[in-house]
Amino acid sequence: MFRLRIPGLARDHADPNPADTLYSAISDYRRTLSLTPLHRNPSVESTAKKRSELAMTDWELSGVLRHDNPNVAGDRYFELLPAYGISSWEWAGEVLALNGGFADPIAEAMRGWDQSVTHREILVGDWDQVGVGITSRGGVGVYVAVFLDS
Repeated sequence: MFRLRIPGLARDHADPNPADTLYSAISDYRRTLSLTPLHRNPSVESTAKKRSELAMTDWELSGVLRHDNPNVAGDRYFELLPAYGISSWEWAGEVLALNGGFADPIAEAMRGWDQSVTHREILVGDWDQVGVGITSRGGVGVYVAVFLDS
């Protein structure tokens, strides 16, 4: 998901705890659909944060937001999970968003995910854990949520 407004209008996200806000937005979204709440796992959170950093760097160099950078081995979320202590799981999924210049970039990320069939399927999946990560630079943010069913 790639959403930007006019670059000159982009500004850094002013939310002092954007990861908490993103987690709450995901939780609220799932609650409105009567889905099970997700446990916020610190190891999954570390994975999501690393993914947001890697995706931001890749986007800055290539201009493309992608789940798998062909120039970097081991950058996919399921390859990073073991580095943060998670060695087994039943299912895992990831959603990414890149946007800037919005008054509420987290709401915009959620809106974009909800409007994409593939991303929506991940948001509403039968998961029990989630981790979120955000990297912002130059008024643009990469928003990542990694989901696990253990």
